Amino acid sequence: MTNPVPNSIPPLINLGNQMAGGLEPLGTSLTITQVTAAQMTAAITALTAAQTTFGQRRSALNAASKVLTPADATLAAWLGAVRGRAGPPQRAAS
Repeated sequence: MTNPVPNSIPPLINLGNQMAGGLEPLGTSLTITQVTAAQMTAAITALTAAQTTFGQRRSALNAASKVLTPADATLAAWLGAVRGRAGPPQRAAS
């Protein structure tokens, strides 16, 4: 029988909360003293904060992409039109 580690963050946070809850009443009696309940809770809090920051930045990136994509297409069309009318770029005389 195996106990796999969750593949995504929300189930991992849930597992960590369950572990912290178990460490509080049973950690010492089971001689699980490498990580205290307080340390586990602090790690879960840090992970939750990092996940929140990641989600906010991903949302900002998606919003910026929605602005960039049409602007990029407009610029590409304009450059194509300008280059088509002006011909190839001329080299400066040496």
